[in-house]
Amino acid sequence: MNNAISRNQSHEKILIALYGALIYIDLKEEIDFKAILENAFEIKYEEIPLSAKETFVYALKNLNEIINLFNSKMENWNFLRLEKTIQAILIMSYAEAKTLNSAKAIIINVAIKLAKKYGDNKAYKFVNALLDNILC
Repeated sequence: MNNAISRNQSHEKILIALYGALIYIDLKEEIDFKAILENAFEIKYEEIPLSAKETFVYALKNLNEIINLFNSKMENWNFLRLEKTIQAILIMSYAEAKTLNSAKAIIINVAIKLAKKYGDNKAYKFVNALLDNILC
């Protein structure tokens, strides 16, 4: 992979890294931030965009708070019952909003594209509604 990583590629790689981290958490395994990011991005840690590192680290360091926030907005449902891919998309979106101060519309648009690509055929509607409710 060359040094120029597009924002779309970066989003997908962060999603892959977060998905992996969520699996490690479920298995009660230690998370090696650097190794997970290197594996997801398929480049050396030093070459990974700073924005991707910040989003990933923020997401994991604030994971319980983020999950609790989503749970507070989900009537009769639990965040941890969602598909891991959808969990990762939502967590990444929230973390990006907090770390990069990206516009709400852009964050939701990226999340919808990822949900359409990696979730079931209705997941994007859920992702859209939930992020619209949570992001300011």
